[in-house]
Amino acid sequence: MYSNLNAKKKSQLITLLLLLAIKLRQNPNVEQAMLFAAKNINLPLKIVFIKVVKRYIE
Repeated sequence: MYSNLNAKKKSQLITLLLLLAIKLRQNPNVEQAMLFAAKNINLPLKIVFIKVVKRYIE
């Protein structure tokens, strides 16, 4: 089960990077790009990424 979650996270990482790149191309604001990606990524990577965003913004 744990390895299955890690496999899902790895496959979603490409989507996450693509979302960041798209948003940064539209508007070069890192905070907005990170929030956009956090809203549009799916579980289980969403949980990890939201924790990263919270640490970055604080």
